[in-house]
Amino acid sequence: MNEPHPIRPRPVLGRLPAYAAGKPPAPVEGLVSYKLASNENPYGPVPAVRRAVERFDAIARYPDPLSTALRERLSAHLGVAAQDIVTGAGSLGALTQIITTFAGTGEDGTPDEVIFAWRSFEAYPIVVRSSGARDVQVPLTADFRHDLEAMAAAITERTRVILLCTPNNPTGPVLTTREVEDFLAKVPQHVLVVIDEAYQEFVRQPDAVDGLDVFSRHSNVAVLRTFSKAHGLANLRVGYSVTHPHVTQYLRVLATPFAVSSLAEQAAIASLDHLEDVMERVDIVVAERQKMVAGLAEAGWSVPETQANFVWLDLGDRTPGSWRRPPARRCPCGASAPRACASPSASGRPTHGSCSCAGSSGRPRTGSSGPSQNARICRSGSRLDRDRRRVRRHGRSSPCTIRRRHRLRRPSCRKEPSACWTLTGPCTRTPGSRPTWRT
Repeated sequence: MNEPHPIRPRPVLGRLPAYAAGKPPAPVEGLVSYKLASNENPYGPVPAVRRAVERFDAIARYPDPLSTALRERLSAHLGVAAQDIVTGAGSLGALTQIITTFAGTGEDGTPDEVIFAWRSFEAYPIVVRSSGARDVQVPLTADFRHDLEAMAAAITERTRVILLCTPNNPTGPVLTTREVEDFLAKVPQHVLVVIDEAYQEFVRQPDAVDGLDVFSRHSNVAVLRTFSKAHGLANLRVGYSVTHPHVTQYLRVLATPFAVSSLAEQAAIASLDHLEDVMERVDIVVAERQKMVAGLAEAGWSVPETQANFVWLDLGDRTPGSWRRPPARRCPCGASAPRACASPSASGRPTHGSCSCAGSSGRPRTGSSGPSQNARICRSGSRLDRDRRRVRRHGRSSPCTIRRRHRLRRPSCRKEPSACWTLTGPCTRTPGSRPTWRT
């Protein structure tokens, strides 16, 4: 049984990064838990969509492989020809169809190249490598935006596709119309430029690029959009690409048959028919985004200017870049634990000079173990910091819960509720109570 089996996968599987999907929220007694990692719409679909789903009774029938009704409705909504629209299982499915059609391995065995910024959408390298192509990752700028100059310089004779993600997932900034137009002037006409606009409905920046507007002026531009985010249909998997006829004719050859179910198609149409209701919910999310960014700024964080439904937090050694926080001072106990020794003040702003092993006077606490006990507490504080980063990324539990688990006598959750922050807002816990959250 331990002998190697003769059935082997393609060698490329060993070179694929694992896709880290958002983990489900951990249940917390007395609270409602939310998964933050997948950028889902917390309000779900509008009531008209729910009614359309309840009425659906054609489960035993195959869907229209061309999603004709949805493409015609999108044509009227977007002002593009229906034949230029190809549906897919979310924008990821639509992207996979494009990459599979236009990038892979040449007849001489040389892989084609696909250029994209990094970090960007986590599935990009998986989709590209699965097709047999080579991904060319261009690092983001210091402010977490696409480095379009470097991306243009990375174009070679093997380049087939370039991906522009705007707003960029996961950092949030958008590309401007001027930036994209200047970039396209440097791209050869045989290279397909895909503008991925999964979060387009959340954009409020006046000079942000509109993919369809650029598409109308450039024959080598394609646009990706989805119903997963703003429309709240993530589970139904409805997305689409908009391409010119000379691209679409090849794209349809490899498009996945029946990728969009009839149920998903009717739900998407119902959502488009009630777009005002959809955008009312989007406006609420945008307002909460602005409050969150303001709250993080008040707490001392420096975050990129996001135009999506999420905020990017640079978590130090777990992600590229730095937070540009004030330099940490040495712990009073003598240990070098800059993160553990950065306790928030009552205003919520990071301050330094006191830590988990210090009392109110800032002097190290002493106990039966003396300085070694203080050093252990500082190490526990480092573990606390790692857990706080997991909270911000996965939303597993509150910092209050984590502090209880590590048994650190930090005052922020008992005496200074505004000092304790999560992605959903400041902690308003009172002494002896369970943590609650103010949005």
